[in-house]
Amino acid sequence: MLSGRVVAAILLPLILTGWTPPPAVQDQPILIPAEGGGDYDTGVTLRQFMNNCDRLFGNGKLEFTRRTDGFSMRCAFANPSTGQLFSNVSDFTPTILGHADAIKLERFRGPDGMPVTPAQLKEVFDRIYRATAKPGENSSLHFVTGTQPPDPYLALRSQPSSREGSRIKVMPNGTRLQVLQRRNDGWWYIRVVPSGEEGWTLSGQGSRQWIKCCGTFDPKEDAIAVTLEELIQKFGRHKNVLSEIETERGKFTSGLRCRFFEYWVKQSSDASEISINCHFSSGGETGESSVTMTFATDAAGRMWLAKKDYAG
Repeated sequence: MLSGRVVAAILLPLILTGWTPPPAVQDQPILIPAEGGGDYDTGVTLRQFMNNCDRLFGNGKLEFTRRTDGFSMRCAFANPSTGQLFSNVSDFTPTILGHADAIKLERFRGPDGMPVTPAQLKEVFDRIYRATAKPGENSSLHFVTGTQPPDPYLALRSQPSSREGSRIKVMPNGTRLQVLQRRNDGWWYIRVVPSGEEGWTLSGQGSRQWIKCCGTFDPKEDAIAVTLEELIQKFGRHKNVLSEIETERGKFTSGLRCRFFEYWVKQSSDASEISINCHFSSGGETGESSVTMTFATDAAGRMWLAKKDYAG
């Protein structure tokens, strides 16, 4: 367990005059060193970390110092009972290879000037996350994007390797993720939302990035990728919806050699769009054919087919 002074050190603070990180940086999540190597995604943004400075005594003051390779943040506060002064210093790298949407907390020194271990740091950030995060908030999630045929998906694997371990599931574009740990080689440990599977996936290679943060994905406006099992579970009480899904799948399998299917759902209060994409091979070439079914929903929750649109 951390000492009271270390916990006190990681605590709406007063920002001293001088340079402060721009808002875009303040809204980026913080990565900390993981015990087994690589990075642990705390789920806490720099802004939340800044606001945590006065959590215990309510008199925290922040001071930022720019460096050539990043910046340092000093949180200073006093024990109101004894008047004793404390401070901690966090050294950040705002952009590191493969993590352009996050900042890395490279070093943290507690009130006694001693470095805090990764295990202690994780404990502190887990407390901050529980105190400040909103569970299930879509804006905190990442999503799969930019994958293309012949493999238009990311693989969720049991090991951070494409050769070792086994594949747990495929994650097409739009799959929502919670990032739990990041390695510098691009392999990230993630949890799939809402199904809950956990494992490793390759976030990108070179300039290509296949996992992006929430900012450009709005679940209220964009379709969400789901598995067939999730689709059946979601609309299980609507037999007419399940019947239409089964009928359209049958049309694809009877007329095309589908290599795999993608399923997408977009919902509002009065309608649901369900898209089925068939990725097929024909004559040595690959192609895609899809159907989008729009179901209207009344005040009682009953659904009926309003229209179908075919493509490909």
